[in-house]
Amino acid sequence: MGKRAWRYAPFLAWPFVAAVAVAFRVPLAIDETRYLTVAWEMYSRGDWLVPHLNGDFYTHKPPLLFWMILIGWKAFGVSEWWPRLVPALVGLAAWGLLWRLARRLWPQVEDVPPLAVILTGGMLVWAVTSTLIMFDLLLTACVLLGILGLARAGADDARGWWLFGLGLGLGILAKGPVALLQLLLPAALGPVWSAVARARPGAWYLRLGGGFLLGAAIALAWVVPAAIAGGEEYSRMILWNQTADRLAQSFAHQRPFWWYLPLVPVMSLPWMLWRPALRGAKDAVLALEPGARFCLAWALPVFLVFCVISGKQPQYLLPLMPAVALLAARGMATSYAMSYRAGRVVALLPLMAVAIAMIASIWPGGDWHDGWLEEVHPAWTVAVCAVLAWAALPFRVSLIEGAARLHVAVALSLALVTAALLGSATGRPYGVGPAAAEVAALQQQGLTVAYLGDYHGQLGFVGRLRDPLPELRRPADLQALAARDPSARVLVESRGNPLVAAPQLPSAALAYRTGYWSIWEARQLVAHPGILEAIRARGLRPEVESTE
Repeated sequence: MGKRAWRYAPFLAWPFVAAVAVAFRVPLAIDETRYLTVAWEMYSRGDWLVPHLNGDFYTHKPPLLFWMILIGWKAFGVSEWWPRLVPALVGLAAWGLLWRLARRLWPQVEDVPPLAVILTGGMLVWAVTSTLIMFDLLLTACVLLGILGLARAGADDARGWWLFGLGLGLGILAKGPVALLQLLLPAALGPVWSAVARARPGAWYLRLGGGFLLGAAIALAWVVPAAIAGGEEYSRMILWNQTADRLAQSFAHQRPFWWYLPLVPVMSLPWMLWRPALRGAKDAVLALEPGARFCLAWALPVFLVFCVISGKQPQYLLPLMPAVALLAARGMATSYAMSYRAGRVVALLPLMAVAIAMIASIWPGGDWHDGWLEEVHPAWTVAVCAVLAWAALPFRVSLIEGAARLHVAVALSLALVTAALLGSATGRPYGVGPAAAEVAALQQQGLTVAYLGDYHGQLGFVGRLRDPLPELRRPADLQALAARDPSARVLVESRGNPLVAAPQLPSAALAYRTGYWSIWEARQLVAHPGILEAIRARGLRPEVESTE
């Protein structure tokens, strides 16, 4: 394959990575299953305006991701493969926008666009997120659209403000007000990186205001009809909870300022272990040309704000990673006389350690992993090792080919490892298929199924449930349910195995994540308080922490 063909390696490998995710991934509890249940309830209700979860308003996230899922279901029917394909398609669109952005920033250096896409798609955080049904990759694509518009505006192309406003509005619909932080900060710093903004600051900020109004209008096109349809309570929740309340909760999480600092190098693997990428990023920053200033003004202030806000999750930084990749790509595109042979082996060491663990698990006496790799089929191990061996072939290759091989190795091997683990004894409990089928069968018999504690919608879509699960948060709720409907079933989550812990047996016990779900009759739990006491003694699950 020639040098020009290697430029398109991410796009050529994309169908294989997407196919593995679609064919072998199942929705994972609790986040993926919850978001799919929200989309399922919107579909079942025929309501595209007001999202619901377990029959109640769902105000934690805006509807753009749900709309994308619903469009596919309307076109192809309800399925699991379409929602799994959505993040892959969003990631592909983000690559296209990043390619255009790199060409806009450095039109005279033809290798920057392919290197930017290769580096971004090969990052650990991107490879993991690109197969998850979550909001951050969608937000990243919207941010890239707005940033592309901002770059055009900085080059005195007034049409860029339309793209900026469109990206801002879609970003708000993708993940809420955080899109304002991602786009308004680099826009406000226009005079730092744009000669046009420095020459006419008044006109710059006036047009910025116009772009903001366009974004706000796009967001309000959903907010206003949804507020009217949802009523006063829903209006208050989406207009207030999505701003002041969520900000207050974020500051209450108490993660330290430095929490992201050791995390960013891990998220950037394998490039943090590859000398050409590190040297390229350093050279671009030291040169500090206009394109590099643009990337720094885009990523650095937003990163510092995220460090100050104590509510932190790794995926929050995903929209900033293309800026880092652009800097590294710019420096790499003008670097020469570097060997790309041994460096690839060093960069692949973390994945090679995973492959060695998979090999050791199938070796005679390989039970050191305490069941974590139990039942992993040897074919997965062979496939992962083959991909890594191909990427690390001891030949001197061009810069583009070396980067492309690393990209393909990370994206494809992670997809294969994930598929292998989800089919193992450790991974299967993270899919909720058996429990969802059990609850669906009980509902079809006309029985009420309630949930002890806070329910996160894990079963709604997977079981295609038509009825919500009442939540029993107090002992009085359980007693009232047993008095009203003695044959009702109650789903209980616990750390310990209820078949061992409880003095009586449940009607069903199923592995769930790192614990268990058990199903009991409501009258059984009320008549025998020792059941819950025994389960509680072995670890009755509290509310599961969410990434929202």
